[in-house]
Amino acid sequence: MVQPFDIIPIVKCKGCGVTLQYDDPNQLGYTPKKESKYCQRCFRLSHYGDQMVSLKTGIDPDRVVETIQKTKGTLVWVVDGLDIDHGFMDDFNALFSNRSIVLVVTKTDLLVDIIDSQKYYGFIMDRLKSMNISVDGLIVTGDYGLDHNTVLLDQLKPYAVDSVSIFAGRANAGKSTLLNGLLNQKILTTSRYPGTTIDFNPIHLDNGLTIIDTPGIENSESILQAVDDSTIKALLPTKPIKPSVYQCYSPQSYSIGGLMRIDIVPQSTVSIVMYLENNLKIHRTPLDNAKKLWSNHLGTLLKPWSHREYETIVISEPLDGRDLCINGLGWMSFHGQTTALSMTLPKQVSYTIRKRMI
Repeated sequence: MVQPFDIIPIVKCKGCGVTLQYDDPNQLGYTPKKESKYCQRCFRLSHYGDQMVSLKTGIDPDRVVETIQKTKGTLVWVVDGLDIDHGFMDDFNALFSNRSIVLVVTKTDLLVDIIDSQKYYGFIMDRLKSMNISVDGLIVTGDYGLDHNTVLLDQLKPYAVDSVSIFAGRANAGKSTLLNGLLNQKILTTSRYPGTTIDFNPIHLDNGLTIIDTPGIENSESILQAVDDSTIKALLPTKPIKPSVYQCYSPQSYSIGGLMRIDIVPQSTVSIVMYLENNLKIHRTPLDNAKKLWSNHLGTLLKPWSHREYETIVISEPLDGRDLCINGLGWMSFHGQTTALSMTLPKQVSYTIRKRMI
């Protein structure tokens, strides 16, 4: 019997969750091979590091949050251990009220040389309290806590609602990498570009648990949004961070590539410790030469840099004994009093001042 139409099943890419299609190479989800389990974008990301299409601003964060809210299951919120302060949205608990929330902290292997596990746990709990965020469970992965795979799965089981765990978090929090480690195989596509995971991607495990990978929720105030895609790799650490220490005795300016500049007038001596990607160049100059250096060398000597306009922010809050955290970049710790302090940042990039972590 001839059917009036063909029933075409919806098949999703195993790597990013997008619906596969075979007709338009210029649209998401395209694959030339109908037997393929991955879209062409995921294939090229995995094999060549070529993302083809940038989606760091193309995935609607409100839609992601709304879909999470409508999906039953434990919310496993994944946070980058290098950037706890910018890993949540405003009104986090209100957005996800009346549900079980487990916080999983990733990338702690990048901190092993600068803080011990007990102090780091205490730091996380202190930051959650200061941000008025409450969770039902806290799991720290990597060298400070649990290995991936079965240990993490066993930790999640007591929290699972309807045997479903929804893994969510900010873009670049490390969700897909975490899940690949948990599954002990590279199923999900991972990269250093925001927007790698495109749609909700359920994975059914043999033990009856279903885990759902979700698109990273855009962080519009991150410096990663203020640079070209080719620059992003230069900002994200892949090896343990080695702090850079500076003693400021006189008015000084410190340029982190061309990404930001911090100008300091010390009362006597200020010690500054910077925790950034190890290969970022820090240029130190007398304060009266800072504007000329920035004007003449932004994009040449001072690189990487941002395509956005810059703004100068005067910080009147004392920084002695505190950290200045730049969203998506890293942080710097201060010891000593300043007479004046300002920083130049790409517009819309946010920062946080907190009690010193180390």
